[in-house]
Amino acid sequence: MTRKEKKAASSRAESYLYASSRVRALEGKTLPAEKLLAMSDASSPEELASMLKDASVVKEGEPLRDALSRRWEETVEEVFSLIPGGDEKTFSLLLLPYACHNVKTALKGKLGGKKTKDLLLFCPVFTPGQAEAAAEERDFSSLPPKMADAAARAVEEFEKTGDPRRIDVLLDSGCFADMADIAAADPDPFFSSYVRKKADAVDLMIACRLLRMQSPPDSEEAAREELIPLGELYPSLPSLIVSGKEAFSAFLLHTGYRKIGSLFEEGRRLSEIEKACDTLLLEQTREAGSELYGPAVPAVRLLAAEFEMKNLRILSLGVESRQSGEEIRARLRI
Repeated sequence: MTRKEKKAASSRAESYLYASSRVRALEGKTLPAEKLLAMSDASSPEELASMLKDASVVKEGEPLRDALSRRWEETVEEVFSLIPGGDEKTFSLLLLPYACHNVKTALKGKLGGKKTKDLLLFCPVFTPGQAEAAAEERDFSSLPPKMADAAARAVEEFEKTGDPRRIDVLLDSGCFADMADIAAADPDPFFSSYVRKKADAVDLMIACRLLRMQSPPDSEEAAREELIPLGELYPSLPSLIVSGKEAFSAFLLHTGYRKIGSLFEEGRRLSEIEKACDTLLLEQTREAGSELYGPAVPAVRLLAAEFEMKNLRILSLGVESRQSGEEIRARLRI
């Protein structure tokens, strides 16, 4: 980095002094790990609801689903209100997975003749209403360019094959491609690093699922079509998938993903491996958010809110299904 580039980076980081200090003040709204662990021992949905009310997560009589949506919407609005002017597009990449979810869900509903409105998520980048209209009219021009192309291809492939999984594969790849393009245009390395690490986490889970199938892909080309072509692991994964489970595990044991390799080698459940991938991504983002100030600080606040939503859903589903506290704690991302 040249002296001029270093000066620009320092100036950019300093423009986040106020945003970073405000984010630190907002961190108290996030449920600490101790409270999540305590809630895992709730004996009934009613007791959990009471604990969530005491923790100011839900309001009187408010369903948890509505509370989670409200908290997420409030966090997004808080963070975006603090971002210095001109950086909104960069931060929008953190919301593109929600836009992708909405488009995939709306498309599957429209093409499959099912109602999906209740499954759509708050996303100012591409709202539930926009997703439904796009699926209805088959006009995806309001989406970022790679996702727009992927959505059009997904409709064509579904009509040919009737396979809804292709909607997921194509739109996920398009979403990550747009995320990578936006990140590459930003001078802060946090965003590109995050996209690559998230792509690695997604590809690891795809590879684990493919290798556990009775008939995994028998060619590198077939394996490549299933993956997100962005992470550091991507160049190696197609050949590893074709080579089989032992080659895949052995490779991971010599990378930063050795824990995932060990879990896979031991035959652990995919839910355990998914948690390990999520936890590793969480640790990596927390490390970036430990900076005193800079764009990574408000970005990590958004990502922490994502993990809180996931943990609260795990708690709710676990308590409702009468899982033990130990079983619930084993699934929490903390």
